[in-house]
Amino acid sequence: MGKAKHTPGPWTVEDPLGPEALWIVEAGKKPHEWRCIAMVCRDDLDDHDDLDLPIGAGEQRANARLIAAAPETAAERDRLREVNAELVEALRFYSDEWERDVFGDVGDPDRFFAVVSPTNSLREDKGRRASAALAKAEGR
Repeated sequence: MGKAKHTPGPWTVEDPLGPEALWIVEAGKKPHEWRCIAMVCRDDLDDHDDLDLPIGAGEQRANARLIAAAPETAAERDRLREVNAELVEALRFYSDEWERDVFGDVGDPDRFFAVVSPTNSLREDKGRRASAALAKAEGR
């Protein structure tokens, strides 16, 4: 089964039926071209004894803006997944280097760390932070 596709963004909020029901529609289209992607209603217009906390106009508009931002939010999520994958790979490289002997042909680790880490933090860490971050990212 293929991945479901949503209506392409950007989306915007309009009120073609009045403030009682806001529509989420594709931005940049004329009113006669609108298709209702989602409708966000409010329930503070009548006395509803069965509703403890009615949704008023401010909350309705905030909810509508949140829904209208969904395409941009999804795109940013996808971008961050790519960045996260790159960072995980970099951490894996760093962590693996410790396991293979990070010093290679350098010889004296004290001389090596005097150049790359004047505070000795790399020597003291020995890849533990990278390994812990990888374990967390990979659910281990």
